[in-house]
Amino acid sequence: MRNGSQSRNSEDTQPCDDMRISSQSRNSEDSQPGVDMRVGDRNGSVIRNIDDTDVELRKYLKAADLLDAYLKCTVELASGNREFAVAFRQIKASLDRLALPEAEWFLERFAPSFSKTLDELSGET
Repeated sequence: MRNGSQSRNSEDTQPCDDMRISSQSRNSEDSQPGVDMRVGDRNGSVIRNIDDTDVELRKYLKAADLLDAYLKCTVELASGNREFAVAFRQIKASLDRLALPEAEWFLERFAPSFSKTLDELSGET
């Protein structure tokens, strides 16, 4: 495990590792209920606050998180790990409840390939 004092080199940095999203409860003096999402870099610097007016953006962030979990479950199930079956069904139900056309499009076109073998993938045109 890496501690905060160690520096990262370019070999262990991934492009998707540059942004962090965290949530913080609003304080009681704030008039709007909900959760403030803070988008920032790995050093904790806030780039943008996402408030309740960004409902659509929240929906996309939630869909991206669910799609990532869905694909992880798909890969695990394809490799024979049945422990992910319940999580797979729950995540799929959550994605269906979002009713986001973009997520449905992604699931139709890209998700099936995550359960295929390399031979199956190479045989397709």
